[in-house]
Parts: sequence; structure tokens; C-alpha cells
Amino acid sequence: MTSIRRCLPGIRFQTQPAPLDEALPRMDIAVFVGFALQGELNRPTVVESVDQFVAFFGEDVPLAWDAERGQMLYGYLAAAVRAFFRNGGRRAWIIRVPTPAPDQWRAAHFLDPRLAETSVEQLLTEATYLRYLGSDQTQPLTGIHAALEVEEATMIAVPDAVHGGWRLAETPLPDPPKLVTQTDPTDANRGEFLNCAIRSVAIPRLTLADEPAEKRVFLRDASVDQSFALRWQMPAGSVPEKTVVCFVLQEATHPDFSDATPIYTVEKRDYIDTQIEKKIIFGRSLGDYYYRVRAEVNGNQSAWSLGLAVRIAPKTSTVAKPSDDYVNTVLVAVQQALLRLCAARADLLAILALPAHYRAAEAIDHADNQLQLSSSKEVNAAWRSYGALYHPWLIGHEENRPAELRRTPPDGAICGILAQRALQRGGWIAPANQPLQAVISLTPPLARQQWLSLQAAQVNLIRQAPRDFLCLSADTLSSDPDLRPINVRRLLSLLRRLALREGTRYVFEPNDDSFRRMVQRNFEALLEQLFLRGAFAGKSARSAYQVVTERTLNPPASVEQGRFIIELRVAPVQPLTFLTVRLVQTNDRLLVNEVR
Repeated sequence: MTSIRRCLPGIRFQTQPAPLDEALPRMDIAVFVGFALQGELNRPTVVESVDQFVAFFGEDVPLAWDAERGQMLYGYLAAAVRAFFRNGGRRAWIIRVPTPAPDQWRAAHFLDPRLAETSVEQLLTEATYLRYLGSDQTQPLTGIHAALEVEEATMIAVPDAVHGGWRLAETPLPDPPKLVTQTDPTDANRGEFLNCAIRSVAIPRLTLADEPAEKRVFLRDASVDQSFALRWQMPAGSVPEKTVVCFVLQEATHPDFSDATPIYTVEKRDYIDTQIEKKIIFGRSLGDYYYRVRAEVNGNQSAWSLGLAVRIAPKTSTVAKPSDDYVNTVLVAVQQALLRLCAARADLLAILALPAHYRAAEAIDHADNQLQLSSSKEVNAAWRSYGALYHPWLIGHEENRPAELRRTPPDGAICGILAQRALQRGGWIAPANQPLQAVISLTPPLARQQWLSLQAAQVNLIRQAPRDFLCLSADTLSSDPDLRPINVRRLLSLLRRLALREGTRYVFEPNDDSFRRMVQRNFEALLEQLFLRGAFAGKSARSAYQVVTERTLNPPASVEQGRFIIELRVAPVQPLTFLTVRLVQTNDRLLVNEVR
């Protein structure tokens, strides 16, 4: 028989120990720069959910009317943030930049003009001077350069840089609705008996209130009032008096009514055919809407009325420039500045996207020729390792507009995948072979024969798998095979952040042999954690990493000057060669450099 241990009655308080902090710096935090509906300009603001983003910056900001696609063009910042959290992100910083006016599409909207042309070597020095020592210290850094204040971020994207600009133009009328074939319900096969219960019902006439009856397409000025009234009436003498008539009003966003949905159903008792029915439509966003109505009398239905189209847009509005007029000057300037910023920080990865209309040839040319930063091949390879290019665009349903299909650049979703991998497995895991959430198609379609050429140009191609959509490559833009994998660049960024965090603890310590041994043991313990978690190649710790603090790095002359140098030599998982991260402690500052 099992004995039961009984406890004395009473209340006992137990305190739960606080959860241990992650021993490694976080690698899942992103920065997004773009256009928003509201919020303070050029001030980094942290959000940890889509709801927080909406509270600070609002929903999607409408930019211009896209005549090529027949719909409103919105900013991509909000969509990128939604994709980031949808794919596993948890924390992001948002930098809102001013929305350009028509015919004012400039790279200066995304950059700080004082740092736009600054070299990689001088960027941090110039930025520090402007922030703390300049004559106008009240002027904060703007655009992407405001991200220098966000020290915890490890990736950055500018989703709105892919726009081509817009201009003022008269808003055109919507496409007229396609006619629905009107059929007579009594027109049956003459080889069969007719159903005597079927009666032909007259078709109601649908119009817009206060507009001519024969007019079928309308433009409502959204800057004045987005509401409008529909009215309809049965033809005179078509319905006996005191008859019950039911009306069904449908709304669609396509002129062929393929997505039509009933929005209003009403039953009228004792209906008189001189009676006019009316329905006020309000709360519609910018776009095209199509309407039709039918009547039902004693179980018999009429055919649908002639369709009616309404476009809600400002009469004089901004119209997106067509893709044939696209000029990549702004995109190239912003992405080059972004690569310089990330190279200067040395712990940021730029996630880059291309315009939606770019095919394989344009994408390859952009990757090979448009993003060169230096005439030196070695320097260019190192700096370009801080950027990764993704294409094509994603098509899917957005949480705030589930009934619509939206196309968005892939940078927000890729940042989410990077964040998810960093949280679940570590920042050194390649962000590839991971399904993208809420994606149902891609644009533009890229032929399979072009995949190899895109991969050779280091364009990370998003493709359709049998069950989902994913990216099977994870390359930076670097021509150096050691720095080409994204996971290597991210690992080196992690080691840099780790060295900076740990190095500050040793300031003012006596620089002797016992101090050097202590530093070596501490860094070896940290690198061992990374080795056990699969960050390094090699079967043993000796072949995976080395912590060097010997006298050859720290001769007596260097020690007398207050300097202490540590080299962290690691073998990342893919390239089986040692890469070195050097930590230099001096009297007044701490430096971390990559040594090749």
C-alpha cells in the first residue's frame, strides 16, 4: 500500500527565480525605414506587434493611383512590418521618413544629406560629430542614418525605395462594368414542358442618386466625401399593387462581378412600382466598386440590372509613373548608402529588394553593376557582404484587407525569417528553406532556365515549392567565397557584438599574465557554447576556434601604451577556413576589426 505524505496546513510563499538572460547578443531585431500615415519623422520607434505599429503609425498610406494595375498604390512599410511579424519576428524599430510630393522623387527622402556621400571609413566619425559635437546638435540624423542610434538592431530594410515616383494627373473614370446576359426564365428547351409557376420578373433600374439615369460610370471625389447613394426602381406597371418584393444589392471590385457579394437585402411589403429604393454606401476605401441589383417576386427572380461603376479617388490625384518610365537612380543611391552604413557599423545586414517589374536580366545587371562601392576588388567584396538581394515579389492576403490580393516586396518577410532562425536556432543559421507565410503566388514569373544565372549573380531567388513558397539560397553580394554565405556574415556580426559586450568588462583591469589568461578562458567558454550549438565547423574545439592573447600580439611596447589585443579565430560552418575577429582595448576606446 502506497503511503501518502501529508503536509501541515498553512500558506507558504515561494519565489520563482528570474529567467536567465540569453548568453549571446540578440540577432533578431530589425529596422524598417519607409512611408507611414502618421507618427514622428526620423525618430526610431520600437514596436513588438502589428497592433503597436498601427497605434503609432497607422494603416497603409495611400501614395498614388496605379493606372497600369487599376488600383491604389500604397506604401510598403506597413506591409513589410506585417510580413516581419507574420514570419516570426518579435521586435522591430520603425523610422518614418517624409512622403515625397508629386514629381519630387529623391534619394534625399531616405538619407541624411550630410552623410549621403560619406565613405565607409569616415561614416561613423562624421555621424558621431553630427550627433554630439556639431554646431547644430538639435538636428538629429535622418533617414536610414537614424538607424545608427539603434545599437541592438542587426538587419535593416527600406521597402519603399523600390517605388518609381508619381505625378499629378486627372483621375480617369473606372472601367465600365461588363454586361451580364439577360435571360428570360420562360425561355426553356422547347422539347420539355414549361413550369407554369415560373413568371418573368422585370429588371429594376439602378442609378446613382442625383446623376443621369443613362450614366454607368462615376468618379467620387475622395477628398470631399467618400459616401454615395444608390437608388433603384421597378419599371412602371411591372408589379401588381400590394405585392411583396425582395431586392438584393451586390458589390464587387472586378467589372465582371466575379467577386460579387450581397451587401444589402430588403423585403418590401405592399410595394408600389412608383416607389424608389435607396441605399447609402459609406466607409469605402480608395478604389473601384461595381454594383448591380435584382428583384424577387413570389419566388421568381429577375435578371441582374445593368452594372454601375464607382471609382473613389481625388479628382486631381497623384498617379504612379508607369514601369516603362522607371529610372533606378533613387534605388541605386539608397541601396549603396545602405551598404555603406552597414559596412561602417559592421554588424548590420541590409535586406535589399528590386522593383516588381524587374525581370531576370534587370535583376542580374542590378546585382553585378549597380551596387559597386569601391574600385578595389577586395574592399568591394568585404563591403558588399553586408547586403543580400531578394527577388521576386510576394502576392498574398494581408491581415488588414483579407479580401484583397496585395503584392509586396520580399524584404519584410525575409527579415522575419532571419529573426525566426536567430530566435529558434541561432544567428549563424542560414535563412533558407523556410516557408514564407501567407504567400499564394509570385511576381514577376521567372523561368526555370534563368535560375542558375540569378544564383550566379547572387540574387536570392524566391521560388514555389510543391507545398509552399521559399528561398533555397542565402547569399550576400560579396564575391569573396568565404563571405558569400549570409550565415557567415551574421556569425561575424555576432562575434563582433559579443566582443564589444565582453570587452567593456575588462577596462581598467591590470594588463598582466593572469589577466590575459582570464580573458582567454572567458572567451573560450563563450565560443564553446557557440561550438556546441553548431556555429563552427570542425570535430573538436581546437579545429573550430582559437582565442589568441599571446605576447606576439601584446609586446611590452604595446602593453605600456595601455593596449590589449585579442584575436578570435573561428571556422564557420560552410567555409572551412579560419576567419579572425580582433579585439583591441586601448586606454580610451574599444575596437573590433575583421582580419583576413
